[in-house]
Formats: sequence, C-alpha cells, structure tokens
Amino acid sequence: MSIVTRTGDDGTTRTPTGKKVRKDHPVVEFIGQLDELISFLGLAKHKVDASLKGDVQALQRKLFGITQCLCAPENGCAPVNDDLKWVEERIKHYESFLEMDGFFIPGGTEGSALLDVCRSVARRAERAMSRVHRDVQENEIVMKFMNRLSDLLFLMARYQEKICDKLEKL
Repeated sequence: MSIVTRTGDDGTTRTPTGKKVRKDHPVVEFIGQLDELISFLGLAKHKVDASLKGDVQALQRKLFGITQCLCAPENGCAPVNDDLKWVEERIKHYESFLEMDGFFIPGGTEGSALLDVCRSVARRAERAMSRVHRDVQENEIVMKFMNRLSDLLFLMARYQEKICDKLEKL
C-alpha cells in the first residue's frame, strides 16, 4: 500500500475523526506542531544523559496521547490528566537539583541545546493549542499540560547542563 493518497492535493485533510478540514485548520496546525516536537524529542533522546532518556521517551508517548485526546474527546482525556500529574512530579524532581535564580544561557551542551529547541517548539505548540481551545474545542487539561511542558523541558535542559558541569548563568 502506498502512502501517497492524493486526497490532500486540494489543501484539505481529514482529522482522525474523519472530518474534512483545511490543512491550516487550528487542530491540524496543533497536531503538526506536536509531531515536530515529538521528532525533536527523538533527536534529543540520543544526545542527553542516560538519566534523562526515560523522561524524554515518556514525553514522546504522552504527546501522542494528547493527539488522541484532542481528536477523540468523546473517548475521554483521563490519561492526559494523569500525564499532567506526571509532568508536575517531574518538574519537582528536577527543581530539587537546581537553584533557579536568575537567567540561564541555553546551549551548554548539545543535549541541553536540543531540549531548549524542544522547549521553544512546545511553547509554539501551546500557542497553537490556545487557538484550538478558544476557537474549536475547549480542552482545559491539554492547555494545562502544554503550559507545564515547556517548564519541564527548561528544567531538563538545565539539569543536563548541571550534570555536565556546563550550567551558565547570565
């Protein structure tokens, strides 16, 4: 079976629920940004310390879950609620290793630089989700998850730098 369907040649696509929409529809835009983030996390996974790899991979899986929650909200978003709790727990975990005073210069290590790229992509995806939340379908739990996600990625990047003794403050 070929992946070429030609069904999107007119600038439309189908959501996982089967609804035909323009490719610049807010939900399609958000899902595309999640796809980009998942891909960058895949790259980061190969450049971070072994102690971070499990969390990076877990984030990839959780982002796939958000896509499912958004595309089929009638099936419930309970797993995303659990994922939000997990992200908050991981934030506390990484905060326990770091003194968060002042500003930090990204890029102390290749792994932390990639995590900072992931953080930036996550923030862009959060803005895209904000449009979905406002204009298409409200989803408070996904909004909260996306808001916390960039915080977690920031802390993971700083942790990577700290364990490599490359944490640089302004």
